[in-house]
Amino acid sequence: MLKTAEHESTAPKLPPLTDEEEVFSEALWPLHQETVEPSAGRLASAGMTFAADDHDANRMAAKLTPLRQVFHDTQAKVAAIPAPPSMQPLRERYVALLVLYEQSATEMLEVARDGDEGHLINAQVKSQHAAEELIRIGDILWPGEHKPN
Repeated sequence: MLKTAEHESTAPKLPPLTDEEEVFSEALWPLHQETVEPSAGRLASAGMTFAADDHDANRMAAKLTPLRQVFHDTQAKVAAIPAPPSMQPLRERYVALLVLYEQSATEMLEVARDGDEGHLINAQVKSQHAAEELIRIGDILWPGEHKPN
């Protein structure tokens, strides 16, 4: 979803990032763009494919297991990025959303263990919270970034 005039008028105007904050933003960008966003999309896709198409829990688990590890590993990578004091709470929020994505994948994997598709609903709630936080953080660090639908 591209920014609309309505979105721009309701979004608070933030001051530009300082040089130190910009360094943090630039260091986080490759992980955000190349790892987190695509992995979040694959997580959502795995659940939707299972629910709408094949109902093959083992196939879903085969997709989710490596994604769960990606979210887990990325937490440490983000936490290791030096952040100025003003960006440390934002970095902590980013790590927390990665924890939510990892928990979502873990919840979805429970379907393969016990067959209860109710886990998908619980996982969706976690993923939705993580996606919303990802957008909020992105609006601060990369205000012109394209927003997913």
